[in-house]
Amino acid sequence: MNILVLDVGTSSMRGTVLDDTAEKRWRGQIRYSPSYQENGWAEQSPEDWSGALRKLCASAVSACRIDAVALTAQRSSLIPLRGDGTALRDAIMWQDTRNQDVCERLRPWNDRIRELAGAGLNTVFSGGKMAWLREYEPEVYKNAAKLAVIPDYLIREMTGQFVTDHTYGSRSLLMDIRTRQWSPELADLFGLDEKKLCRLIPPSSVAGTICGGFSRSTGLSEDVPVITCGGDQQCAALGQGITGAGSAVINLGTGAYLLAGIPSVPDRLPEGLICNAAAIPEQYILEASVLTCGSAVDWFLPDGDYAMVGQALRESPAGARGVCALPYFQGRSAPDWNSQARGAFCGLSLETGRLDMLRALLESIVIEVGRSLRSMEELQPVESLSLSGGLSHTPEMRQLLADVTGKTVLYFADDEATTRGAWMSAAHRLGLTACWAEAWTQARPAECLEYEPSPEKTVLYARKAQQLEALYRSIRNL
Repeated sequence: MNILVLDVGTSSMRGTVLDDTAEKRWRGQIRYSPSYQENGWAEQSPEDWSGALRKLCASAVSACRIDAVALTAQRSSLIPLRGDGTALRDAIMWQDTRNQDVCERLRPWNDRIRELAGAGLNTVFSGGKMAWLREYEPEVYKNAAKLAVIPDYLIREMTGQFVTDHTYGSRSLLMDIRTRQWSPELADLFGLDEKKLCRLIPPSSVAGTICGGFSRSTGLSEDVPVITCGGDQQCAALGQGITGAGSAVINLGTGAYLLAGIPSVPDRLPEGLICNAAAIPEQYILEASVLTCGSAVDWFLPDGDYAMVGQALRESPAGARGVCALPYFQGRSAPDWNSQARGAFCGLSLETGRLDMLRALLESIVIEVGRSLRSMEELQPVESLSLSGGLSHTPEMRQLLADVTGKTVLYFADDEATTRGAWMSAAHRLGLTACWAEAWTQARPAECLEYEPSPEKTVLYARKAQQLEALYRSIRNL
């Protein structure tokens, strides 16, 4: 059996055909880009995704037989749709901040929203974008049969069905995280008509089968099932082996994202932590983020010479010769949110070299990741970490994370975790594996590197974390 996994990212859509043993048979990728505007708006034409979808499906069919389609996607970009599934306007992307005023007006109800939805107000979530659309583009809102996110739009293209799964619902602030149903109370707070929301189904469900029009344009057979596998971050966690509680994934990309399995919704959710539906039905994940990670390194290395990352961690000693950096180039994240916080360097002397400054910046980023991890561990202990993302490709960064957190760090040489997770979801739904642990055993990459922490350096970095906190406290009001 061949499964076509479609991974819809921010900068490209990737298609990968895997057989029933998770071996790759074909790959394709189509790039695109949102349109970013100076006022914080970000939009993209839905045709970018529908066109890429058809091209990838047609190419996959020409390369091999396709028995099922598995879909995973970015989670919170909004597309208002007519009844026939066509878009009424360009998508409002997840990065778009135009709904800031909507979020601020709802701030008095933030605690209740967090209690019901598993997350507090944030411009990223799709519910605030829907509320903005109703207020500022009332005709578009009125004419929308459904307020969809990208995977909903693509499922409608492929199957003719308007459905969304719990993982996307949990990124809307409109779904009751415990009942996994749309909440009338939350819809009322945001001023939205619940009838405009797509029908909720569990992740790892068959959303429908390929419809006639899509079959004719791509060559996919009409009996091919389309499986909604969950959001890209949820699938990435699953594809790193997060099949239950006790382990976590850290993605060191433009920002840093932390995800950990948790068996149920916590009674108390600390500020800045998010509880989402996991890719495995009825399970949950905790999420936290560090706003600046690879983007801060890009600022320091405008020529893109990432070889300097490993060089700095090899040649500058632990502690960076007393240089301290605050990595708050876009504000400070959980658990002590401060959107006004900014970056800083301290402890410079004439003996300080560029590599010392880079090492100090890298240490501060990982210490910030460790701070978010400790916040998570107040709710769910974490025994081991899996690492992915652009900065994880440097071995010295993997060791730094182990030293800072004091935990064993696992690194899989095959970094296509999102595709693996989507395959696991589809394989489990199609009966190719008896349980989720078996799916992970089947999909797990053969090469896994382990990094053990140095107790001495863990102590050193704990002291440095205290220094950085004191530095932040001393200058935060400047």
